[in-house]
Amino acid sequence: MVSAIDKTGAPLWDVCPVFASKTHFHLLTTQIAEHYNDKNIDAVLALDALGLPLGGAVATALQTGLILVRKGGKLNLPANRKTFLSFKDYPEKEKDLETLEVRSELIARGSRILVVDEWMGTGAQMNAAAKIVEGLGGVVAGMACLYCFPDAELNMQLKEKYDLWSANCLKCTYFECRCK
Repeated sequence: MVSAIDKTGAPLWDVCPVFASKTHFHLLTTQIAEHYNDKNIDAVLALDALGLPLGGAVATALQTGLILVRKGGKLNLPANRKTFLSFKDYPEKEKDLETLEVRSELIARGSRILVVDEWMGTGAQMNAAAKIVEGLGGVVAGMACLYCFPDAELNMQLKEKYDLWSANCLKCTYFECRCK
Protein backbone atom coordinates (compact mmCIF):
# COMPACT_ATOMS: atom_id res chain seq x y z
CA MET A 1 0.00 0.00 0.00
CA VAL A 2 2.96 2.36 0.55
CA SER A 3 3.67 2.05 -3.16
CA ALA A 4 0.33 3.79 -3.87
CA ILE A 5 1.61 7.09 -2.41
CA ASP A 6 2.10 9.64 -5.20
CA LYS A 7 5.72 10.82 -4.93
CA THR A 8 5.72 13.03 -8.05
CA GLY A 9 5.40 16.22 -5.99
CA ALA A 10 8.43 15.43 -3.79
CA PRO A 11 9.10 16.44 -1.14
CA LEU A 12 5.32 16.87 -0.68
CA TRP A 13 4.00 13.37 -1.27
CA ASP A 14 0.29 12.78 -1.77
CA VAL A 15 -1.40 9.99 0.21
CA CYS A 16 -4.81 10.64 -1.40
CA PRO A 17 -4.41 7.74 -3.89
CA VAL A 18 -4.11 5.38 -0.91
CA PHE A 19 -7.28 6.84 0.62
CA ALA A 20 -9.14 6.69 -2.73
CA SER A 21 -8.33 3.02 -3.27
CA LYS A 22 -10.91 0.85 -1.50
CA THR A 23 -8.35 -1.96 -1.40
CA HIS A 24 -5.46 0.07 0.04
CA PHE A 25 -7.58 2.15 2.43
CA HIS A 26 -9.39 -0.90 3.80
CA LEU A 27 -6.10 -2.76 4.19
CA LEU A 28 -4.50 0.22 5.95
CA THR A 29 -7.32 0.78 8.43
CA THR A 30 -7.74 -2.94 9.06
CA GLN A 31 -4.03 -3.43 9.80
CA ILE A 32 -3.97 -0.48 12.19
CA ALA A 33 -7.12 -1.71 13.97
CA GLU A 34 -5.76 -5.26 14.24
CA HIS A 35 -2.52 -3.97 15.76
CA TYR A 36 -4.36 -2.00 18.48
CA ASN A 37 -7.42 -4.22 18.91
CA ASP A 38 -6.27 -5.63 22.27
CA LYS A 39 -4.84 -2.35 23.62
CA ASN A 40 -8.11 -1.10 25.19
CA ILE A 41 -8.21 2.10 23.14
CA ASP A 42 -10.86 4.55 24.40
CA ALA A 43 -10.60 7.04 21.53
CA VAL A 44 -8.65 7.86 18.40
CA LEU A 45 -7.09 11.32 18.29
CA ALA A 46 -6.89 12.33 14.61
CA LEU A 47 -4.65 15.18 13.46
CA ASP A 48 -5.73 17.89 11.04
CA ALA A 49 -5.88 17.57 8.05
CA LEU A 50 -5.20 14.20 6.38
CA GLY A 51 -5.11 12.40 9.70
CA LEU A 52 -8.84 13.16 10.06
CA PRO A 53 -10.18 10.70 7.45
CA LEU A 54 -7.68 8.03 8.47
CA GLY A 55 -8.43 8.51 12.16
CA GLY A 56 -12.17 8.37 11.51
CA ALA A 57 -11.87 5.07 9.66
CA VAL A 58 -9.60 3.61 12.37
CA ALA A 59 -11.99 4.75 15.13
CA THR A 60 -14.85 3.05 13.29
CA ALA A 61 -12.82 -0.15 12.89
CA LEU A 62 -11.89 -0.10 16.60
CA GLN A 63 -15.45 0.90 17.61
CA THR A 64 -14.13 3.84 19.65
CA GLY A 65 -14.73 7.54 19.81
CA LEU A 66 -12.98 10.05 17.58
CA ILE A 67 -11.34 13.24 18.84
CA LEU A 68 -10.25 15.82 16.28
CA VAL A 69 -7.07 17.84 16.73
CA ARG A 70 -7.27 21.02 14.69
CA LYS A 71 -4.57 23.36 13.46
CA GLY A 72 -4.33 26.59 15.43
CA GLY A 73 -7.25 28.98 15.04
CA LYS A 74 -9.66 26.44 13.51
CA LEU A 75 -11.35 25.40 16.74
CA ASN A 76 -14.03 28.00 17.37
CA LEU A 77 -14.15 27.86 21.17
CA PRO A 78 -13.19 30.23 23.98
CA ALA A 79 -9.66 29.68 25.30
CA ASN A 80 -10.89 28.12 28.56
CA ARG A 81 -12.54 25.24 26.63
CA LYS A 82 -9.57 24.17 24.55
CA THR A 83 -5.99 23.09 25.07
CA PHE A 84 -3.35 24.12 22.58
CA LEU A 85 0.36 23.68 22.07
CA SER A 86 2.69 25.56 19.75
CA PHE A 87 5.75 23.79 18.40
CA LYS A 88 8.42 24.06 15.74
CA ASP A 89 7.88 21.51 12.99
CA TYR A 90 10.69 22.23 10.55
CA PRO A 91 13.96 23.62 11.98
CA GLU A 92 14.86 25.41 8.73
CA LYS A 93 11.78 27.63 9.11
CA GLU A 94 13.20 29.71 11.94
CA LYS A 95 10.17 31.82 12.76
CA ASP A 96 7.32 29.48 11.86
CA LEU A 97 5.52 27.92 14.80
CA GLU A 98 2.67 25.47 14.29
CA THR A 99 -0.19 25.15 16.78
CA LEU A 100 -2.50 22.25 17.51
CA GLU A 101 -5.68 22.58 19.58
CA VAL A 102 -8.30 20.22 20.96
CA ARG A 103 -11.47 20.45 23.04
CA SER A 104 -10.14 19.90 26.57
CA GLU A 105 -13.18 18.02 27.91
CA LEU A 106 -12.93 15.29 25.27
CA ILE A 107 -9.81 13.70 26.77
CA ALA A 108 -10.74 12.15 30.09
CA ARG A 109 -8.12 11.54 32.76
CA GLY A 110 -6.73 8.02 32.31
CA SER A 111 -8.31 7.48 28.88
CA ARG A 112 -6.23 5.45 26.46
CA ILE A 113 -5.72 7.40 23.24
CA LEU A 114 -4.42 6.26 19.85
CA VAL A 115 -2.87 9.21 17.97
CA VAL A 116 -3.30 8.98 14.16
CA ASP A 117 -1.94 11.04 11.28
CA GLU A 118 -1.26 10.27 7.64
CA TRP A 119 2.52 10.42 8.12
CA MET A 120 5.31 11.40 10.44
CA GLY A 121 7.81 13.74 8.78
CA THR A 122 9.82 15.26 11.61
CA GLY A 123 7.74 13.77 14.43
CA ALA A 124 7.07 17.23 15.89
CA GLN A 125 3.33 17.19 15.20
CA MET A 126 2.76 13.72 16.71
CA ASN A 127 4.97 14.67 19.65
CA ALA A 128 2.90 17.82 20.24
CA ALA A 129 -0.32 15.78 20.10
CA ALA A 130 1.10 13.32 22.64
CA LYS A 131 2.02 16.20 24.96
CA ILE A 132 -1.53 17.54 24.72
CA VAL A 133 -3.01 14.11 25.57
CA GLU A 134 -0.65 13.59 28.50
CA GLY A 135 -1.09 17.18 29.69
CA LEU A 136 -4.83 16.54 29.98
CA GLY A 137 -4.24 13.35 31.95
CA GLY A 138 -4.76 10.91 29.09
CA VAL A 139 -2.47 8.03 28.18
CA VAL A 140 -0.96 7.72 24.71
CA ALA A 141 -1.65 4.04 24.02
CA GLY A 142 -0.08 4.22 20.57
CA MET A 143 0.63 6.16 17.41
CA ALA A 144 -0.24 5.13 13.87
CA CYS A 145 0.46 6.54 10.43
CA LEU A 146 0.67 5.44 6.83
CA TYR A 147 4.29 6.50 6.46
CA CYS A 148 6.95 7.35 9.05
CA PHE A 149 10.28 8.76 7.96
CA PRO A 150 12.74 6.48 9.78
CA ASP A 151 15.66 8.88 9.34
CA ALA A 152 14.03 11.54 11.55
CA GLU A 153 15.50 11.30 15.04
CA LEU A 154 12.32 12.37 16.87
CA ASN A 155 10.29 9.73 15.00
CA MET A 156 12.58 7.01 16.31
CA GLN A 157 12.39 8.45 19.83
CA LEU A 158 8.60 8.33 19.62
CA LYS A 159 8.82 4.73 18.34
CA GLU A 160 10.79 3.82 21.46
CA LYS A 161 8.42 5.63 23.81
CA TYR A 162 5.09 4.62 22.29
CA ASP A 163 3.67 1.68 20.38
CA LEU A 164 4.19 3.12 16.87
CA TRP A 165 2.58 1.40 13.87
CA SER A 166 3.49 2.44 10.35
CA ALA A 167 2.85 0.78 6.99
CA ASN A 168 6.50 1.24 6.01
CA CYS A 169 9.61 -0.42 7.37
CA LEU A 170 11.15 1.48 10.27
CA LYS A 171 14.53 -0.26 10.02
CA CYS A 172 15.75 1.09 6.69
CA THR A 173 15.52 4.55 5.15
CA TYR A 174 14.36 3.46 1.71
CA PHE A 175 10.84 4.39 0.62
CA GLU A 176 10.01 0.72 0.23
CA CYS A 177 11.80 -1.79 2.45
CA ARG A 178 15.00 -3.34 1.21
CA CYS A 179 15.79 -5.19 4.45
CA LYS A 180 14.52 -8.53 3.25
